[in-house]
Amino acid sequence: MCFGLNRILEVVDGQIAHLDRNPSNFHIDNLAYLCLECHKNYDLQSNRVLGYTPGEITHYRDRLYQTLAIDRYEWTLTVRADRSEYDLVKKAVQRAHSTLKECTDDVRLYESPLE
Repeated sequence: MCFGLNRILEVVDGQIAHLDRNPSNFHIDNLAYLCLECHKNYDLQSNRVLGYTPGEITHYRDRLYQTLAIDRYEWTLTVRADRSEYDLVKKAVQRAHSTLKECTDDVRLYESPLE
């Protein structure tokens, strides 16, 4: 929003906003980085004068990406499983890894035990 409204390109403190306001939906199209003030205003959904709509956020996010010429993305997926779930989860992760390799060669898979 800061870019769309004021053309601010500097790095600012902020948070990831979930456009559908569902914190468990991490689909990349549902996420936008907003400065703290814009995020607060976005969360004021009941006040249309101050709050922003998901469409406004998406529009300005897409304009920012075009301005920055962002054409590559990176996702980080963290899966934690108990030992009892290990074999089942590992198979699922390997299937997901194989599926992603069909889309791009730049897919990395790391596994490490938690302490």
